[in-house]
Amino acid sequence: MSLLTPHRVQLLTAGTTTDRVGSTVESWDEATTEEAGAFVQPTAGTEAHSSTGTRLEASYFAFLDRPITAAQRVMWRGRTYLVDGVPLDIEDGSGRYHHTEARLKLVEG
Repeated sequence: MSLLTPHRVQLLTAGTTTDRVGSTVESWDEATTEEAGAFVQPTAGTEAHSSTGTRLEASYFAFLDRPITAAQRVMWRGRTYLVDGVPLDIEDGSGRYHHTEARLKLVEG
């Protein structure tokens, strides 16, 4: 843990499974996880009410201590967040990898 990444998150990568017709498909039930350091901050949120219930959407910005892809998900504090857009790898002054910046999205309901 560092000052840049005081939170611990799990990076999820979808696994694969075979569907009923024998095709290989992506499966989050078969996901692999990897721990990473992060600094996660909320940036925006909305709440919409309808006759079918309440839908919550929240956006977060995360600094991570390792690269991730837009296809991965991030689990933090018991919730799973989608990676929203393409993460950006940041280099230090000498051109070496320093951290990754990513927008995360939480949708519930």
